[in-house]
Amino acid sequence: MTDVDGNTFIDFAGAIGTLNAGHCPPKVVEALKEQLDKYIHPCFHVMMYEPYVELAEKLNQITLIHGC
Repeated sequence: MTDVDGNTFIDFAGAIGTLNAGHCPPKVVEALKEQLDKYIHPCFHVMMYEPYVELAEKLNQITLIHGC
């Protein structure tokens, strides 16, 4: 992270998402807003929802194809 004076800091306080994606990159923020419009709490442990099932099926296909 770089401040207005040009000092660069290592972020030891950010969350996992911040450390991986940066501080509020526009593409990530837009994707999050889009996702929140669909599901605000996608906990598959409570109830399955179709996009999660589709993802699981796709991952299963990839695993079978590549023999992992």
